[in-house]
Amino acid sequence: MPLRRHDDVHALLDSLRGEGFTIVGLEIDPAAVALGEYEPPANVALLLGDEVRGIAPDLRDRCDVLLEIPMHGTKTSLNVSVAAGIALHALRAA
Repeated sequence: MPLRRHDDVHALLDSLRGEGFTIVGLEIDPAAVALGEYEPPANVALLLGDEVRGIAPDLRDRCDVLLEIPMHGTKTSLNVSVAAGIALHALRAA
């Protein structure tokens, strides 16, 4: 699975969208779709935030869709590396 790093995330998102990617943010949000219910297109760019603040509001607004990993019990979030692994597996397997 190809990865990219860029010093300006806004420019990177513009570039990816220009290449036909759907920008998908992984975030706990009232507007988010459950990961298991999402049918991804062929080209998806997954945006992750940090473990404390998540994805910044200005970057959330630039996502085509927000996804969340449904959780049960009292925990409300996952370690970002664990969440990334779950999301990448789900998006790749679809």
